[in-house]
Order: sequence, then C-alpha cells, then structure tokens
Amino acid sequence: MPKKIIFLLSLVVSHQTHAMHTPMEIENVDTTITEKTNFTELLRNIIMLPDDIKRYIFQIMPRESHNEFITRIEASTKNELPDCYYYKNLQRQLHQRGFSTFDKQYIPTGLCPYGKNVAVLTKDSFLKIINTHEHSIIYTEQLVSKCYLHVALSADAQTIATVHQHTQADLRSITEELIIRNITTQKTQSIIIPSTFCIASQHKKPVLAFNTEGTYIILRGIDDSLEKVSSNSEDACDEDEDNSYMPDHLIFPVTINQHMHLLFSLIMRKIMPNSANEESKEKK
Repeated sequence: MPKKIIFLLSLVVSHQTHAMHTPMEIENVDTTITEKTNFTELLRNIIMLPDDIKRYIFQIMPRESHNEFITRIEASTKNELPDCYYYKNLQRQLHQRGFSTFDKQYIPTGLCPYGKNVAVLTKDSFLKIINTHEHSIIYTEQLVSKCYLHVALSADAQTIATVHQHTQADLRSITEELIIRNITTQKTQSIIIPSTFCIASQHKKPVLAFNTEGTYIILRGIDDSLEKVSSNSEDACDEDEDNSYMPDHLIFPVTINQHMHLLFSLIMRKIMPNSANEESKEKK
C-alpha cells in the first residue's frame, strides 16, 4: 500500500509540473545533495497540487488513529536533554548559573513525534527548536511573556503549541489556554482548556503532544467532571505524587494546516521507515 501511494504521489507531482509548463530539468544527480533539499523540493511541488488531488491523497494515506496516538504517548517517557539545550545559544556563558535537575523539570520541552527536533521554552519566554541529531538550533523566537506550562512540536517542526495560564480581570480565577501556531504561515488556533480539566505534571511523560500527522494534539490530565478523582485532585494531577491514577485525555483537531501536515506525514513515513506507525504496519 505505501509503495502504491508513493507511486501515485510521484505521478500527480509530475503531472502538475508539466501542467504549469515548468518542466523539471534533468541533470546528473549530485550525491552531495542533502535529503533536506530533496524533501523541500518535493514538498514545494506537492503544495502546488490542486485541492481535489490533495483531498484524494488525504483519503487514501495511512494515519495514526486516536487509540494509537494515546498508546504512543502513554508509552513515552521524557528523557533528560543535554545540559547545553537549556542555554540560549547552546553554550553556558561565563559566570552563568547552571541548570539543576530540579530546574530542568520546570522548563517546558517538547520532542517531536519522530524525535528529530525538540522545542525548549525557557523562563524568559525564549523559544528554541533544536535538531537533536546535529545538536544545532534551527529556529528561535522571543515569545510574548506569559506563564507557559507546556510546549509541543509537530513532526515537521513547523507548528508549535503552548499551554499558558493567565489571571482573569477579577483576579479570582485562572484560565489555561492552548495556542497552536504555524511558524511559517503564522496561522493561529486558540483553545480554552475546560476549568474542570486538571492538567498533569510534566516531569515524567509528555503532557502536550502532536500526532504523527500534526492534525491532532493531545493534552493529558484528569477530568474532574467525570468524578473519578478523590477530593485531593491536586495530588492526582501530579504524577510524581501519585502514579496510580488513569489519566484522561483531551484531543483537539489542529485546523490551521490539515492538508500540508498529512502530505508531510506520507513523506516522513518514506524517509523514516522506523517510525512507530511503520513498525505497527510491518507487524500486521
């Protein structure tokens, strides 16, 4: 099935290129051309495809189901990142205080589904996206200063999500908000987290994460409205205090870039065959 999809994708890309009267020049392929360059060119051609072809690909391509998504997140653990990832330029400056294990627990980090990139959001609201294979920064941005709790990164490192707290005007209540933003198109999606949902701590497992296609995002915690939790819900939300509870999940659709992420996922499955989804398909 995947081979058929790749073949179909190649045909439609080729057809679109000729239809636009901009035929691809055939040259001797330089072996030094990087995979990233090839992928960028393919993605550029895919984006130019007519919407009806994109919708057809959307329908036939394999996807991560909600159950697979939840299972993957529950099986994941947050590994400690290298110390240098917590410094602004990946280097500790002279006289700069180091980060203890305790400090790192409260710095939001989010590994993308394939593990190639990670987002780190320091206390001064400075965002870094780091390539974990090359240990290099690929994107930085000074975000608006807020009380950020969690950060997540899509597989293509083009979409970030953050959860932050802000106090209402009456100073009596706190609202938690999920912001999803495509850093290329600057399209933004905002979701207010229900007040009955107690977000889990971030110390051991991912709390906020994208699915492999980047079309849904999950938030782990406890839903008090389901009346499954003891009166001490604060402890129940802290997985370091009580690891016996069964977490709830809020799963939201990412509406700002559906087609592009699904097409990207298809390519990622081709160039990264050891992904969790590919392994599950091979087992079947």
